[in-house]
Amino acid sequence: MIPGYDLYPVYFGGAYGQTVYLDRQQYQHELTLIISSDNIRPEHLSSFKNRFPEIELITTDGYGQKKQGKKLAGIFPRKKKEFQVSGYFDGIEKNLVLLYKCREDVVRLLTNLFEKRTFDLVQVEHIINLGLVNLIPEKTKKIYIHPELFYQRMSQEIRALGHDDSYTRYLSEIIRTTELELLNRYDAVLTVSDEDKQTLETEGLMKPVFCSTSPLYPADAKKGNDPQQAPVFLFMGSENHYPNRHGLEWFFREVYPLIREKWTFKLMITGWWSESFKKKYSLPGCRFTGFVENLDTLMQQAVLLNPVYLGSGLRMKVIVSMGHGVPVISTSPGAKGIRGLVNKENILLADDPEAFARAIESIEQDPTLRHHLSEAGYSLVRNEYDQESNNSIRNQLYEQLFKVT
Repeated sequence: MIPGYDLYPVYFGGAYGQTVYLDRQQYQHELTLIISSDNIRPEHLSSFKNRFPEIELITTDGYGQKKQGKKLAGIFPRKKKEFQVSGYFDGIEKNLVLLYKCREDVVRLLTNLFEKRTFDLVQVEHIINLGLVNLIPEKTKKIYIHPELFYQRMSQEIRALGHDDSYTRYLSEIIRTTELELLNRYDAVLTVSDEDKQTLETEGLMKPVFCSTSPLYPADAKKGNDPQQAPVFLFMGSENHYPNRHGLEWFFREVYPLIREKWTFKLMITGWWSESFKKKYSLPGCRFTGFVENLDTLMQQAVLLNPVYLGSGLRMKVIVSMGHGVPVISTSPGAKGIRGLVNKENILLADDPEAFARAIESIEQDPTLRHHLSEAGYSLVRNEYDQESNNSIRNQLYEQLFKVT
């Protein structure tokens, strides 16, 4: 298995989706995991080994060694300064490079590894590794786990950053063509949502496409929310994932002014955010908590706000929140791909500022509504996102792949 970056500790939805399968599969298969310092930082490797003791880990050359970086004096000095000040680079280059970003030491490791050893199956995850299919021996079965359709997300981001339609179409078509061509070099593609599966089939992908969604850890399927408590609204996510920043900026710009004077509004924002962003949005009732390792305390009286408009795949923050019995208010795009959602039954969906503000006001004032959404959302994810049943489905897909001649 070749994982995406920031695999562990689990900070992001993509890492959650990978490790929740490793949790069971380490006892069911002989797994080898390729690790660089982008996947697991050296100081966390021991903890990962304790958590996943049955997985063979192969680390890149020089893993854990401090190296003196090369100084590139005079190259992009303004951009370097921007990184230091804000921690975030607003530009399409940041994400376009993901298609070609795989580390050189990972490529070197895989090239040497495939010369010495054979594997029944190579599983590749995350867009930065998509092109590694070209290194995998032709006769080795290879699958790609597709967390989101990259060309769809990039098209949305390019437009959101203010580029005109013609330039958006130009870049989006380049990304789409590259992405589909590389996907067609795998033996199968596994999406995490039914919508993404249908889209790839409509696009004419020639290889089999299956849906293998991201389930919940059992520890995240324990109802801990108390709808009778006065709600504290919660946003989960970090700035370096642009859909999070875009959604939170939309909320502060369009929704917050409609509700701030009506009651004592409390919003907790988890994850990593630049100092410049926090300074700009340190508004009454809003607090940036930083990374929170154990969300159980926050979940007790939380209502999740998910004002996200960009991306495909799944929003694990919604599924995890429902697993704790947390009521959820989301945009329709932010809840896309989650099975069984029904507006006003197990979630509140709102796609314009006024509707989003009304949803916040109604859920803040009505404990009966909070209780209903809590129970219905919890029931939904317990049925659809159970770890054991979804792990069994993925193992069946592996077996099915090996039956294809």
